[in-house]
Amino acid sequence: MSSRVIQTLILKDWRLQRTQILISVAAGGLALALLQLKSETAFLVGTVWFFVSLIALGSMLPVSNVINERKKQNLPFLMSLPISALQYAISKMASTLGLFLLPWGALVIAASTLVMNRGDIPKGIVPLMFILFGLPLVGFCLIAATALVSESEGWAIAATILCNSW
Repeated sequence: MSSRVIQTLILKDWRLQRTQILISVAAGGLALALLQLKSETAFLVGTVWFFVSLIALGSMLPVSNVINERKKQNLPFLMSLPISALQYAISKMASTLGLFLLPWGALVIAASTLVMNRGDIPKGIVPLMFILFGLPLVGFCLIAATALVSESEGWAIAATILCNSW
């Protein structure tokens, strides 16, 4: 019974956040399409747009998935259901992490494939590329941890500002 409740809460979060996820993946896909053009300007704009889509997803998702539930007063209703605080925390952590890792992983794999298959991009950029791919992931983890632990919009905004000003 308890795993079923957790699954239901995770699916609820996925349904509520699917538009934000799709917009982020579409923006990242369009940025990768820009990288297909052979001009230097298109390469720079596509690269910046790609990372902006990853950073926006990593910054906005924990706030909208964790903090907004408390802000919209959904938490008292959820706690009236047959669910413990631990089950709620596990479902929030799993859904938030999954909601970020799936689009992030898809975009990272797509970008890596693009770079590896395109002949005019030097392969020496691959280590730097993976370091840069990791930065939105680390920022997301810090913002999500802050949102889950503090449940405060102020602390989540402070963590977002800190992570995005590196």
